[in-house]
Amino acid sequence: MDPDHREILRSNFIELSKVINLKQIVPFLLEKQVFTEHMMEDILAENTEVDQKHKLLLDLPRRGPDAFEKFFEILVETGHYKAALILEPNLENAPSSNAQLSTFINLDDGLDTSVNGIGHTQSDNQGINQLRVIPATKWREDSDCYKMSSCPRGYCLIINNVDFQKLMDERYGSEGDARKLNMVFHELGFEVTLKTDQTSQQMIDVIEAFSKKPEHEHVNSCVVIILSHGEYDIVYGTDAEEVQVEKILDYFNNESCPLLQGKPKMFFFQACRGKNYDIGVSKYNQSDAKLSQQGGIAKIPYTAETVIRRLPTWTDMLISYSTIAGYISLRNNIFGSWYCQALASVLMTHAHDVELTHMLLKVDKIVKERVTDCGEKQATETLYRGWSNKLYFNPGLYK
Repeated sequence: MDPDHREILRSNFIELSKVINLKQIVPFLLEKQVFTEHMMEDILAENTEVDQKHKLLLDLPRRGPDAFEKFFEILVETGHYKAALILEPNLENAPSSNAQLSTFINLDDGLDTSVNGIGHTQSDNQGINQLRVIPATKWREDSDCYKMSSCPRGYCLIINNVDFQKLMDERYGSEGDARKLNMVFHELGFEVTLKTDQTSQQMIDVIEAFSKKPEHEHVNSCVVIILSHGEYDIVYGTDAEEVQVEKILDYFNNESCPLLQGKPKMFFFQACRGKNYDIGVSKYNQSDAKLSQQGGIAKIPYTAETVIRRLPTWTDMLISYSTIAGYISLRNNIFGSWYCQALASVLMTHAHDVELTHMLLKVDKIVKERVTDCGEKQATETLYRGWSNKLYFNPGLYK
């Protein structure tokens, strides 16, 4: 590290410790490889949060020539404006600093945070906010594909509940999940709104208002992401009160949300769906074992005169759950949830040429291959309601 940068860290050691939120910056430090997982575990093994911050700042000068720049980038990306100004006092006078900082994620205050730039991020001389999603090189828009060419592609709502006021366990690591998914869907072409720490009524109000956005008329799709505690068919607000998953979906059916009729509506839930742990089973080697079942479909008589051209109430919905009904959803307190890590990774790597349902198969495969130290496993579940076409995001392409 540059000697001047070392001196800045040394002379501002106490002040930086006061204004840094350690939980927010840990996932970023790992992602940018400022520290390894083993190093971060050693830092977090300190007895108090103050000691953890002190160790991090003491170790930082030994983390390579670009550690200072990466640390500064992380502070800006996470909304640590006061800390960033300590490292770069001249930032406050830069003409573009306020506009630039307004586009970054701030997980401190639970306010509405939106990413308004579409499909790409602006480059700058510090390398902040670099593109991660591989852009498409050709359109995929056959007759059996959903139309995905609007700018923005659609609107994306993320609700990230972390702090439950000691009514339920704090969801450590979820900040990293929210940040990654925010950036990924932004780069896929969506206008993203992030809400943090919402009570049950706030969740309902936010989701209902989002479903009624008049702007839905002019875009091709919609995404809703919920990161919270949950049970089989519910998710929790930070007041530990229940929100029915079905109530969330109701706001987006063809009757309640006519502006999204015929358009793909994607829902992603990172939440437990029960209290069972999956410890796996031994493989059954008899490959030709089969189950058979007979059934029939009742025929409903109709004539050409009685057929009315109508839409079913539920169409074009994809609902992806991090775990199977009845089971725990696994999450690392530092690195985030298995499901969100896999989802973000697959979208970044494959969205340019693979359609969504096949990407979710890849996500499930990644999650299923993981195992905890106690032997616990996990599998995802995806449900479809009238999902009738392929969906290619076509990232980076616009008409």
